[in-house]
Amino acid sequence: MIDYVELNSALKHAGIGSDAAEVHGTLAGLLSVNAGTTVTQFVGHIVEDTDNNDTQVAELSRQLRQLYAETQQNLYEGQMAFQPLLPHDDAPLVDRTDALALWCQGFLYGLSIGRGVAGQTSDDVREAIEDFAQIARAGVWDESDEDDEVAYVELVEFLRVGAQLIFEELNLAQSPPVPTSDTIH
Repeated sequence: MIDYVELNSALKHAGIGSDAAEVHGTLAGLLSVNAGTTVTQFVGHIVEDTDNNDTQVAELSRQLRQLYAETQQNLYEGQMAFQPLLPHDDAPLVDRTDALALWCQGFLYGLSIGRGVAGQTSDDVREAIEDFAQIARAGVWDESDEDDEVAYVELVEFLRVGAQLIFEELNLAQSPPVPTSDTIH
């Protein structure tokens, strides 16, 4: 599985100013409104403006392709397999909260570049999107306590459920992409 710290490092080494959580949120939002988005389109969107060397971009592209495959599989699998890509639980709460906000910003951005949320959506989906916009402004200002940790865990769970709900509703009419293989049976 893709690791938050490793992807963040690859993004920085390739000269990309986005955080790993933001990139993952963008992918989840993009797939939610446009399941037909290809891995090449996603990777191209992230690395389009980089001036860094080919080795660093190649490593980042490899990780982004893996992130795409894992995210797509988890969203289609349902059963709540989807997890937002966030810092490990041992990271400071302020860092995890910042990443949570960035994930939501990325998700909303992904929705907008995918094609937007047009037409009829359920009240639940509209409310989840509005809540994501609120969470995108989240922050921790001082030393955290146990209540803040509990609130963080609840927000992460809300994102898991909300992202899965949005994906499933917006893709209800779409069938899962057919995996391609180089072998003939």
